[in-house]
Amino acid sequence: MFLPLQAVDRPLGTLELGYSGVFGSVPGQEGRANLAAFGNQVAIAVHAAVAIDNARLHEEEIKQQRLEQELIVAQAIQQSLLPLGSPQVPGWQFAAAYCSARVVSGDFYDFCELHGEPRRIGIVVVDVDAGRVIYANAGHNRPLLCRAAGDTVAELRARGILLGAFENIELEEQRVDVAPGDALVFYTDGITDALNAARESFGEARLATVIRQASAGGAQEILQAILDAVAEFVADQKQADDITCVMVKRAAEASE
Repeated sequence: MFLPLQAVDRPLGTLELGYSGVFGSVPGQEGRANLAAFGNQVAIAVHAAVAIDNARLHEEEIKQQRLEQELIVAQAIQQSLLPLGSPQVPGWQFAAAYCSARVVSGDFYDFCELHGEPRRIGIVVVDVDAGRVIYANAGHNRPLLCRAAGDTVAELRARGILLGAFENIELEEQRVDVAPGDALVFYTDGITDALNAARESFGEARLATVIRQASAGGAQEILQAILDAVAEFVADQKQADDITCVMVKRAAEASE
């Protein structure tokens, strides 16, 4: 026995009833009236439940839209804090990449030209005439220095601790001279911790190999080689962490 369900002049479906023989072979007029009243009650209950679910779904959609709008605003604010381009300094090349894993990122980088002489660029403090770099480590991966002369890649080590996590911290200041043809690589762990399908990390050794192989190119070429190598390594795996990389390359001849 099938009972049509309708509420507010809107068909909701059909209710299938099992026959128990209470009304005989065919329900009489009173039995049909009872079934109709029962059907109306079921239709009202179903209609109310659907309305409540729709209202709840609509509320969730509004919350989701509001969250997405807030994230877009946060992304715009974060992007506005990043430099619009790289410094233009005779004898030097700069390049940077910023790849957020989500709408907003935990990474940040900046260039700033410091006042006075000699002319210096602040990523760390770089003396652009003598090639002297003053640096400190405060929680990120150690920068890498690729020497053109010996085709080697070495970490720039200095004692330090996570910046902003503790009070009264002391950071060790170190210096290194960047010779013509040398390259500096500043990067976050989104590169070395990138995982492939086998759950292997890209790692420092692969990064050093890519830098050595691409070291003859300019800053942008070395940067692109790193990004391409990471993309090839992870293939179709979802990016798990933010990736930021800043390249500094000193020209082979200071006059360039």
